[in-house]
Amino acid sequence: MGLWEFVILLFFMPILVLIIGVMISKGRVRTLRPGGTRRRQYFYGGGFSSLITGEYKIEAEIDLINGSEASTFIDAFNRWGFDKKEMNLINPVVVTGPVQAFDTVRLNRGAIRKIPLFKVGKDGRVRGYSSTTFILGFTEKQIALYSKIWNVEDFDVSIRTEEIFYKDVVSISVIDTTVSGRQYYKLTLQVPGTDFSSGYVAKGSFNYERIQAVKNLIRDKKME
Repeated sequence: MGLWEFVILLFFMPILVLIIGVMISKGRVRTLRPGGTRRRQYFYGGGFSSLITGEYKIEAEIDLINGSEASTFIDAFNRWGFDKKEMNLINPVVVTGPVQAFDTVRLNRGAIRKIPLFKVGKDGRVRGYSSTTFILGFTEKQIALYSKIWNVEDFDVSIRTEEIFYKDVVSISVIDTTVSGRQYYKLTLQVPGTDFSSGYVAKGSFNYERIQAVKNLIRDKKME
């Protein structure tokens, strides 16, 4: 190793150690997806990277990630461990879509700015830095819930399952939000102290007859 290489190593080593230390302190060393930082910048407005790569290409990359990460009912069923005969009341509900989230950035003089990580693309489709597959299955006594969350920057994936008794359900509803003048909707199941929500999808992506069937089932089960 030459003198200059040694000097450069000494200069950057403390920075590298600090970065690794911060990552470890959060419980893991993040493993970035190839091009992950560029995709995060897309939600900040693109910047220089979007001029080089093109937003259409970044959006295609995001769609590819979401398509590969999205779960199916079989994925949830295998996690729950129920017998198939137990889940024959009504068809399950499966919703995959982006999560509305924000990055908090500190500006000069202590000012804080929130940057939405949720964007309508060049093709009119809404995308998010993070997305989720939200699945509800129904047995005689309870609702089986499955939620998987991932993002477009690294390989961090979170999967959660819950079993909720019908009597504990406060409500199930479709909630809307407006992004760039367009309406998007998510499904929310509320229980005492918390709620569980799907990602956002376009209005036509919801089967409202199935949602109404779920509401009717919950109402009937609460009256038993």
